[in-house]
Formats: sequence, structure tokens, C-alpha cells
Amino acid sequence: MKNLFIIIIVTLLLSSCSNYYKASLAGPATSTGIEDLKKNNRFFILRYGTEVFAMNNISFSADNKIMQCRLDSLPPYEHRLHLTKGQNGKMKYKKAGEEDESAVLNEVHVYVDNTGIIATGSYTLPVDRIKKIEVLEKDISKTAKSKALGVVLGVSGSLVVLIGIGAAIASSITIF
Repeated sequence: MKNLFIIIIVTLLLSSCSNYYKASLAGPATSTGIEDLKKNNRFFILRYGTEVFAMNNISFSADNKIMQCRLDSLPPYEHRLHLTKGQNGKMKYKKAGEEDESAVLNEVHVYVDNTGIIATGSYTLPVDRIKKIEVLEKDISKTAKSKALGVVLGVSGSLVVLIGIGAAIASSITIF
């Protein structure tokens, strides 16, 4: 009986609800598309192989063929989750507590072709060198499924515990 109770508690702890995000490909790199993302207070990250930079003060040339920005190092504890595709590579993030990773939901990752050496400071990028742009957002469907499964497992676990307690009490009662 004691082992059953421990198994149920461990199962409930391991089946906690998870929050998921997804990466959607943005359309072609245009000044209009990027300006729309900037208006939504998105955090832009330049991805070049294993190199990553925060993109600030993004602007475009008059003909919209050149993007200018300032590259900075990423903050040490923020905006790094998607670099490894989320927790354990499963595009999961923590939403509460000291380890709140929900900032991932505001990120835009700009992947570039080989453009030579990239370093912090002023940076100019021909728009045709952008391979893809990923916009990160909450995966509502996957998160809802996770939460529903968590509720089902929680209720099931609670019922098993209550039945187990009832059986233990019933077996200890002596009827004359």
C-alpha cells in the first residue's frame, strides 16, 4: 500500500502541466513585416551558425534592400531558451517562479547566410542574405492538451489515493 501511494505521488509530480511554444516562419524579409513585429515589442535575435546577437535599432535603407541595426550580446539569463529548442529540445518553457522563461514568446529569430565575420556594434545586412525569420509564439493547442492531461492524471491519482486510503481503513476495521 505504501509503495502504491509513493508511485501515485511520483506520477502526479512528473505529469505536471507544461507550456509549449512554436516557431512560425514569417513571410519574406521586408521592412513592412519587420516594422510590424517591432510594433509588437518583439525581441530580435540574429542567428549566424552558433553565433547569436541581440538586434537593436533596426532600420532599412530607402530601397528596403539593406537592414541596419546594432548588435549586442544576449542578456546572460534571458532570450536563450530557443537556442536549444526549449527545455530538452521539446519547445517547452517555464511560466512562473524565478525561472520564468515566457520571454521566449516575444522573440523573433533572424537566420542569415554566410556574411563574413559578425561582431557586436553597428551592423549592415543585405536583406537577400536572410535565410529565414522565425516568430515564436505560444502553442495554444499543445499547451491545452498538456493541461488537460495534467487534470485527468491529477483527478485519477487523487481517486486512486482515496480508494487506497478507504481500503486501508476498511481492512483495519474489525466487524463482530
